[in-house]
Formats: sequence, C-alpha cells, structure tokens
Amino acid sequence: MNSHNTPINILINEPDIYSEVNIRQYSCVNSIYSSGDKAIDPSQIDAILTGLKDVIDDDFLRAFSRVKYIVSNTTGTDHIKTSRDITVIHLKPGDIEQVSATAEFTLALLLSIVRKIPFIDPERVSDREIYRGVQLRGKTIGIFGMGRLGKKMARYAEALEMKAIGYDRRSTIEDKIRILEASDIISIHLPLKEDTVDFINFNDFEIMKRRPFIINTSRPQLINKAALISALDNNLISGLAMDFINYDGTHLWDSELKKYIGERLLLTPHIAGNTYESIAYTSGVVVNKLISILSEESHQ
Repeated sequence: MNSHNTPINILINEPDIYSEVNIRQYSCVNSIYSSGDKAIDPSQIDAILTGLKDVIDDDFLRAFSRVKYIVSNTTGTDHIKTSRDITVIHLKPGDIEQVSATAEFTLALLLSIVRKIPFIDPERVSDREIYRGVQLRGKTIGIFGMGRLGKKMARYAEALEMKAIGYDRRSTIEDKIRILEASDIISIHLPLKEDTVDFINFNDFEIMKRRPFIINTSRPQLINKAALISALDNNLISGLAMDFINYDGTHLWDSELKKYIGERLLLTPHIAGNTYESIAYTSGVVVNKLISILSEESHQ
C-alpha cells in the first residue's frame, strides 16, 4: 500500500463522466489511466473513479490489489459491492442541493406516462381516443421520500396545481396507507435500504383506490416485482414509468413485464441524472472529496 505522502495512481473507469475535472492539477496524483488503456498495471492502481456503468465487486477488483479508494458520482452505492477494506467516496444529499436533473426527469416521466407520449404512433392519428390522457391539475400526488428530490417534486407538482402529500422517515404505516388511498400519482424517491426493499407490496397495490400512475426513479427493489406484475395483470394501476431496465439482475425485456412495455409501462435506462451540468458538477464534488481525504492523510 502506498504511504500517505506518495502520489497515487488513478483509474478512470468512465472517462466521459470525469472529463470536465482537471485531475492532473493535484500534486497528490501521480498517473491517470482510462478504462481500456493498455498501459494499465492493475496492481499499481490506488483509486478507481466510476459511475453506474459497472458493478464494482470483488471479481472486478481481483487484479486491483492495491486499490484503497472507489469514487462514484452517485448518491447510491449498491453498485459497489466489496468485502475489502476500501474507502467508498460518493455523494451525500447535502452535496447536490442545486442539482435538479433527476427531479426534472421524474417530472418528464410523469408527463409522458399520463399523456401516453412515448406510445403515440403518428400513423394512427385518426385513433385519437386510444391516446386520451389525464390532466394533472387537481390531482393528488403521493411522494414517498421527502428528501432533496421529493421536495423538488412537491414544488413542481404545486406549480401544476396538484396537491402534494409526502411520506418521510417520521411517517407511520397509517400515513403510508392514507397516501396510497388518496393518490392519483405516486412518485418514489426513497433510498434503497433493508427496510425499504419491497416497500410497495401486494397489500399496498390493493390499497390504491384510484388506480394511480407510478413513477420510480430510485431503485427497482423498492417495488416487489411479483406484486407489480400482479397489479398490472389485474389493472390496479393506470401506468408505470421506471428509470431502470434491470430488475434483480433480470432484463425487463426478458421478464413477465415485457408485454406491458409500450402500453402502460415506460422504461428508461437509469439516466435521470444524466445531464451535462449534473455530471460536471457531481464528478467535481466527489473528486474534491478524494483530494481532501488524501490531503488529510498526508498530514497524519
């Protein structure tokens, strides 16, 4: 392992994400390599800068015997799964208060699913009734997770003259039931934790009295997959938009959900935060975190 005062070698696993950050300006950095660079000696890499493209697990890290830091410009870290003693540097909610990309994308998904925009075939314009949608004014949106994203969604909803009701860490099971019963739209922004896996389950779909539209830009595991398929089969929800295409390791095109894609199911490949502005900002934040840690260690 490098000493605290030795400049480190960095592998940038997703170069496009960190292209706006001038990492070479820092004296604590020795060499920088990009993924696919033939000159890489994995055993000499101290830090890996990544995004969501790859799962960074013990198999991925097998050749990287010296890695001490994994840096990811994401809030969630479920794509980093290692048993080794490695410092994982990522975003905390307070780091990105000014970033609105994911909330804006959630709103775009909401508008798209209630008006069936992605499903419209311009050659069937005479069949106007099949594209009849729902207006949002006067509707109730239940927001599960009232952190940074949930609060932004509440403000967007109010601007559209909707009523927003929220669920946060202080809410009770009674609050959850009340929101499920009252909501025309459900937007999920909870973090993935042990107690939020299958947060929406079979019983919850039965409680949803208004056949709501559901938007999930968080993680798939927050909705029980079998319960979701059953809800679609039994017409318990009007539509679903999800910002991921894999569900517990299964591609959704290879699952029982496939038949609803293009009808009541809208999928995007986890790109809610994928804007030029957000990528430049978040990559800068996590690189600065790494540099701060290295600086502190050099003075120990």
